[in-house]
Amino acid sequence: MIAALLPAVLITPIGWGAVYAHLALTVWFGAGQIESNAKPDGSAFQTFDWSIGLVSSGATFLIYDVTDEIALPLKLHTHPIASENGFGEECAGRVRHLLGHYYVCEF
Repeated sequence: MIAALLPAVLITPIGWGAVYAHLALTVWFGAGQIESNAKPDGSAFQTFDWSIGLVSSGATFLIYDVTDEIALPLKLHTHPIASENGFGEECAGRVRHLLGHYYVCEF
């Protein structure tokens, strides 16, 4: 039984640590995304491309949303949908909360 549980016990902290290290690289150094070197600039809604293709399949984006509406279903959003740069339709209510106003959306 211990041998069966060992992979889950080891992989979960590694995955958790990798996501938070990636968040720190993006927020503090602007080095955690594919595109240009960009750090959060104080906008109310920003996205960062985390689709590196090594670990994740599909598209993965870090979303910074001051209003935290991205975590709500689309019909409960009070701000204009255009303010979410097209991510509202794809990610609304389907994000994973990381820390503060940061979320991860995979589609």
